[in-house]
Amino acid sequence: GDPAVEVPRVVAETLALPGPPTLEQGPDDLPGWDSLGALRLLLALEERFEVTLDETAMPRSRRVSDLVAQVRAALERSG
Repeated sequence: GDPAVEVPRVVAETLALPGPPTLEQGPDDLPGWDSLGALRLLLALEERFEVTLDETAMPRSRRVSDLVAQVRAALERSG
């Protein structure tokens, strides 16, 4: 599926949110997006999209749109 649609769904599932967040939302807006939550997001996104994400980029992700960009880049790398 389209990462712009799927990534917010994964974030919602992983962080037990009532609904998908907007692309502008991030750790300051979403309960559970702490260091442990970020690791859980990384693993959930890797599993959903069957890609390997850059663990060093995860802490720099400040918005859901950053996660979408990471997934897209990983999908392009995996061909």
